[in-house]
Amino acid sequence: MNQPQPLSAFKDQILSCPKILDLIANHYGGEVEAALARFQAGNDDDLWDLIADQKRGSLEEFATSLMAAAPDDDVFEIEILSAGPVFWIRANEFEDIGYFGSQYDALVYAEDYFDPYISELADREEE
Repeated sequence: MNQPQPLSAFKDQILSCPKILDLIANHYGGEVEAALARFQAGNDDDLWDLIADQKRGSLEEFATSLMAAAPDDDVFEIEILSAGPVFWIRANEFEDIGYFGSQYDALVYAEDYFDPYISELADREEE
């Protein structure tokens, strides 16, 4: 099973993604070439900040979701989201979980990580 990675592990894929390149161009305007050169050279903290600022906005896309049991016979959604070539897991009351290179890897990790809650929901539905 693939483990979650930091966003920086996907720098090459991110810097070749048209959607993210558009975001960088819109943010940096005439300075886009200098910004890209800095990012490629490893001075990329601003890149990660820009992506984090936009992750819950224009960059974020819904990929898929799972349902799981919450207290008091309630349920919660486990979402697999993407921004360009990277995927991550979000669930209410939990921190976002790392980054993955594919939807499949994120989904498999989410199923394992949240297995007690998913199994509990399956048990409830059988009753």
